[in-house]
Amino acid sequence: MTSAARPGFAHAAKDLDIAGRPVARGTVAGLDVRWIGVSGGADVVEAHIRWTVTAELDPAWEVAMAYLIEIRGHPQVNLRVEVLPQDMASMTLEEMLAIGSVITAMPVVNAIPAVIAARPGVVTYADLPHPGIPPRPARFMSSGRAGPPA
Repeated sequence: MTSAARPGFAHAAKDLDIAGRPVARGTVAGLDVRWIGVSGGADVVEAHIRWTVTAELDPAWEVAMAYLIEIRGHPQVNLRVEVLPQDMASMTLEEMLAIGSVITAMPVVNAIPAVIAARPGVVTYADLPHPGIPPRPARFMSSGRAGPPA
C-alpha cells in the first residue's frame, strides 16, 4: 500500500488575538489534510483532519471537531472519532489548549517503546510497528496463515 497527503488551507477572515498569539487577516488559520492509502491503484482508506484556530475562516469550513475516517470497500466503513471533554462549554481556553497538546502528543508517546527497540540509525514510521497493534505471536504464524489456529 502507498499513501499520499492532500493539504488545503483557509485564511483568517479578520485580525485575531488567539491566546496572546496574533493571527493577521489573510494568513493561514486552518489546515485541511487528507491522507489517502492506495492499494492496487485504488484509494482504499482516507483520514481527513482539519485543524483551525478560529471558526471565522475564508473560505468558510464546516469543522467536525472529530477525526473522520473512511475505508472504501464492501462494505464501506465511515468512522467519526471524537476526543472531546464531556462539558466543553465550561472549559477555559487554557484547558482546551491543554487537551489539544495531549491529543497531539499521544502518537509520539505511544511510539516510545518501538523507537527504543528499533535498530540503530535513522528509522521512519514504515520501520516501526503501529503502536496500537501488538505484534502477532509466532505461534499464530506456524500454520503459514495469519490468525489464531482454527
